[in-house]
Amino acid sequence: MKPFITLLLLFALATSCQAELRILGEESPPGEYLDENGNPAGVTIDLVNDLLSRLDLTASIEILPWKRAYHMGLNGPEIALMETTRTEKRENLFKWVGPILVVNRIIYARADFPDNVNRLADLQQDWTICVLRASSNESHLQSLGIRQIYPVTKPSQCVAMLLADRVRLFYSSEIGMAGLLAEKKLAPAAFKDVLTLQKEYLYLAFSLDVSDDRIGRWQASLEAAKKDGTVAAIYKDAYPDAMIKEVCLPGDPLTK
Repeated sequence: MKPFITLLLLFALATSCQAELRILGEESPPGEYLDENGNPAGVTIDLVNDLLSRLDLTASIEILPWKRAYHMGLNGPEIALMETTRTEKRENLFKWVGPILVVNRIIYARADFPDNVNRLADLQQDWTICVLRASSNESHLQSLGIRQIYPVTKPSQCVAMLLADRVRLFYSSEIGMAGLLAEKKLAPAAFKDVLTLQKEYLYLAFSLDVSDDRIGRWQASLEAAKKDGTVAAIYKDAYPDAMIKEVCLPGDPLTK
């Protein structure tokens, strides 16, 4: 058999054996959620689909509980996690493409919350803080020495628990909170932010088996989508203009 034909056959075999990429996310409107038909929807889903089209790829997109999705991302193979906070602890656990979002992490309460929270030490009081299980928010609170944490499977559970007075506080982002309130048709005036703790960048996080060459192509496609206005067009009715402007800046702010 001629060497050229042999190489073609080997390439075809390798391609056929390669598992399809699975792209996983959690319930986090307006970025990712299940629509009324049970299908993944949201602006992050729209962005991912645009990138897949640019790369001429297909992939399965699934909405799962975050703890399960995160575990799958750690172990692979062929996993990408959407809207994943890039932290020092996670840096070498994944390969990163982004950022795709910039968020402020905020402690929220019901509007009738009577106490003042002006500094970190105020959070050490006997207030239970609801947070998404296995998220960077949970890890961040633990790193600050805060122990009265109530982890849940879905962020919407935290909003319900706030309304039922089962917890006093909820740690989320401003865009995550806005999405939850819109999804549940709740008035923003029913809640208030009491303390901003940190600013974070969110990425697509790929399992370590995905090659650096493929990561480079994903990053290049994202940069092209930012440069040609696609990202801004997808995000324009979902996020504040200032956030869109910042996330569309070229390059990766955490590696500059």
